[in-house]
Amino acid sequence: MNENVTNEDGPKSRNRIVAFVDILGASQAALSQQPSALVGNIFRLGRAMQWTHRVHSTSPDGGVTTQEFKPGVAQFSDCLLLWSDPLDGLEPEQFVGTAGSFLWNLCAELGSLLLRGVPFRAGVSEGPVFIYPELNIFAGRPIVEAVKLEGAQDWLGAAMLFADRPDRLIQRPDQVYGVGERSMFEHIVVPATPVPLKEDITTQLSGDAILALNWALSAKESQGPTYQALKTKLQALQANAGATAQRKYELAVQFLATVESISLGHPSDSAKVNGR
Repeated sequence: MNENVTNEDGPKSRNRIVAFVDILGASQAALSQQPSALVGNIFRLGRAMQWTHRVHSTSPDGGVTTQEFKPGVAQFSDCLLLWSDPLDGLEPEQFVGTAGSFLWNLCAELGSLLLRGVPFRAGVSEGPVFIYPELNIFAGRPIVEAVKLEGAQDWLGAAMLFADRPDRLIQRPDQVYGVGERSMFEHIVVPATPVPLKEDITTQLSGDAILALNWALSAKESQGPTYQALKTKLQALQANAGATAQRKYELAVQFLATVESISLGHPSDSAKVNGR
């Protein structure tokens, strides 16, 4: 279902979720020409991000159909651009399944990057984009927004931009699509945690809702990593980070404490990230 659509007037945009992921510290290591496992690992990240998820839906005759989806991935030096399958024209159940699964797997993979010792920052947006990998064309406002949002954050973490605009299928984080009251954002966004933004560029994203994404959500799975494993890795990375990066890691540790507290059913104000 990951097809591109053209017409007689040229390329046609499709609504997709897009994510821009930056690997922190990789560019500095590359410019310094110092041997670094981080630089070597970046070239394998694109393949690692190519998860497969299945969406089950009910056909008009009552049968159950299953579709498989994989994210699109393009790599630019130490950054990754990922995009979902088109979200246009889907039934509510398919829409929630496709969008929700993309976001869930994205968050889980970001947590996996951290456990492998790869620090990251990510910005996510949604809307009509022109994506033609065979022509090396990646264009559209959501891509620009995702890139700006990634660079605007002042921590190690991930956030998603929600904008109330007519051209978007996802306008608010509280949207529910009527299929058993399912929301694609359950467990994925963390409204209780303000996203720390750099003061000099916050005006570029003013008027839109920016929510933290729960990159630690896989720690809640019985077969997944533990919160302690994530804490240990964060602390090890922080110990090797420069002085200017210390606050970014401190905010990430606080965020992890908030998410863990929420998952245990007793959120604590003291665990919230006070980034703004």
